[in-house]
Amino acid sequence: MLLTVDASTLVGELLRQRGQKLFSTDELEFFVPSRMWDETEYELRRRLGIMVSQGRAEEGVVERYLRRAVRAKEERIIEVPEPVYEHLEGEATARLPRDHEDWQVAALALLSGSDILP
Repeated sequence: MLLTVDASTLVGELLRQRGQKLFSTDELEFFVPSRMWDETEYELRRRLGIMVSQGRAEEGVVERYLRRAVRAKEERIIEVPEPVYEHLEGEATARLPRDHEDWQVAALALLSGSDILP
């Protein structure tokens, strides 16, 4: 099954037990717009840093989560550059009732025929 995912969902799933299982499932393949992968890395580091500063996680946990994220990207997440799907921006934006900033996810899902992971 093919799934397209945005940065906030990707970060959330990378920090959850459920997400760790998702990213280790052979039957699933994930697409993410390139811009959103950069955002994912930044936000993942930020949230993990907050967890450490609040005493909810140790520094070693941060490194473990970051390694898992990199492994998930290498094994299951396909980063797709904007020029591949930008021709679908108009159609994608028309399908989004609220946040037109996330048109890349909708366009990539249209192009790949994938579902969007909520």
